[in-house]
Amino acid sequence: LSFFKEALVDIENQLIKVNDDPRLLVSKGKILAYLGENKMAIKYGRMATEIVSVDNDKLQGVDYNYDLAKIYSICGEFEKSIKEIRKIQKAQPKMAIVGFLTNDAEFSNIQDYPGFRQLINDYKEEQNI
Repeated sequence: LSFFKEALVDIENQLIKVNDDPRLLVSKGKILAYLGENKMAIKYGRMATEIVSVDNDKLQGVDYNYDLAKIYSICGEFEKSIKEIRKIQKAQPKMAIVGFLTNDAEFSNIQDYPGFRQLINDYKEEQNI
């Protein structure tokens, strides 16, 4: 936990200089999620997607929706995590993401969740894999 606390101090110092950088906001959200500060973690993840998301940038926005999905997953909000990934799927249906979803350690706790398994199956079907 001390690593995450140190990282949080660093991110907060950077946010003092640039308070609307979605990279920093989503990073703070992920750190807070690992520290168990779920409500604040989600708040910062959402703040990042309010700046850049697949809704306003189908290319770069994917990263922020993907990170928000990770935050939701870490926080145990599986349905919300799936909803974010579905946004990516809708915006980029052929994106090669199945391998990332099934092998990303930050999604380890959602792998056996039925809705997540269905999402993976939907991607595979859509992409003929």
